[in-house]
Amino acid sequence: MSSRKEYIERLTAKLNEWDAEIDALEAKAKEKRAALEAQWQEARADLVEKRNELTAKLDELKSSADSSFEKLKSEFEANVERVRAKFNEVKDKFIK
Repeated sequence: MSSRKEYIERLTAKLNEWDAEIDALEAKAKEKRAALEAQWQEARADLVEKRNELTAKLDELKSSADSSFEKLKSEFEANVERVRAKFNEVKDKFIK
């Protein structure tokens, strides 16, 4: 049986080892957060750009002549689907 001193030293060494592991995990988590933040900012900028494009298309649709309305409507709906797909992609990546 080990002595009290040896036992305490072993436990202290284990706690110190775990402290080092915690520090290493924290460093990795910070790296991942930074990478994730950069990815989020890029995805956000893309979503805002696509949404602004839809706003411009909607304005074009509002002011279109009846003769070009159906064509513009089809284009607008296709753009909406692309934006919806991008939103879903971003939600899947960052929320789920």
